[in-house]
Amino acid sequence: MADKLVTPDDDTKAKICETTTFSSFQPCDFWTDEELAVYVHQTSMLLKAENEREKNEVKNMEVLNNGALADFMFSASEKFKLEPECKYIAMDLFSRFMTKHSVSLVEQSFAKTKKSEKRKKLLKEIRRRMKCLSPLRALTCLMIASKLVSVHSTVTPSSLKDYMKKMECNFSIKQIARSEIRVLEELNFKCFHTHSLMVYIGVLVAGSFGSWKVRIKQEVKKVEYEDVFDKSMKLLDIACLQSGKLYNELFFLATGSRNIPDHLWPEWCPIMTDRLLLAAAAVTAAGWLLGGDAMCESTATGITSNLHLNSEDVVSLTACLLRISGISLEITPHALKTEPISSPGLGKSSPTRKRKYAKKRKKSTPSIFDSSSEGNSP
Repeated sequence: MADKLVTPDDDTKAKICETTTFSSFQPCDFWTDEELAVYVHQTSMLLKAENEREKNEVKNMEVLNNGALADFMFSASEKFKLEPECKYIAMDLFSRFMTKHSVSLVEQSFAKTKKSEKRKKLLKEIRRRMKCLSPLRALTCLMIASKLVSVHSTVTPSSLKDYMKKMECNFSIKQIARSEIRVLEELNFKCFHTHSLMVYIGVLVAGSFGSWKVRIKQEVKKVEYEDVFDKSMKLLDIACLQSGKLYNELFFLATGSRNIPDHLWPEWCPIMTDRLLLAAAAVTAAGWLLGGDAMCESTATGITSNLHLNSEDVVSLTACLLRISGISLEITPHALKTEPISSPGLGKSSPTRKRKYAKKRKKSTPSIFDSSSEGNSP
């Protein structure tokens, strides 16, 4: 015999209401600065280890055109009215998928044939097919990201179908569903295997204790964390949308040449995919925009010392980010007026490294300064 449902009487209900009023709650114990510092430090170390792993995975591989990808993702995200984090999660999912997917396809094709001519044809066909399917894969990643961020505002296969139809890409709902399964399987269903750039920004802003203060005449004004975060995110948007221009500027600062030649791409791949370096530059640039030289220097010092990053790398990329954001070089803070370095990611290079770079630059000079390649982006 089933148990009867017992309902509370009026006196019991009154007691429940009395004990659950807000006035009866005890004051919450908020995190202390010391506890928050420990947590931020642990999270920062986790992000740093993750960032190193990601850089090693893309070594000697082609880097995706992040500028075009960001433009595509940002437009689609705005169209579907998604949360800001969706586009960054989607870009991360797409980059991880394309990296793993291209490797698996190449391995499969090489296992089928040993002749070099047939392999070249297979590789050409793989590139063609991946290019044709890239809009579908990118929007599939955006659909997955929307489900990860919110249960209310999500992208559906039918809405994706209508959106792609306007782009003259005709895919059925069944094909979109299959694409979602393919992406998830390729990622081994580890959607949170890495953190988005938005998380990197948040951790770096939270970790810069005591940096967000500005001295105006004789008063010390505190800059709110939210303002620093919002400004950093706007700069990050610019960095993603103008990725090619940003890293061409960095390459120019390092070598004196405007465009990255093909033979240097393996060495620059980890630099261009270094999310921790990019986030550090965005937060440092935001510090200067909100508080001038003093805040910029304290921010850069705090980030580089806490995460053991090379200060020259952060300063160099910060200068490039401010430059492409329309900040005149004449008003660039003193902390950012640095001499060109031999190579970002290498710190203070040895004379041997400098001579090696000089030889490479000398050999590739005709192609680098070719007028037809000046506008090319990596």
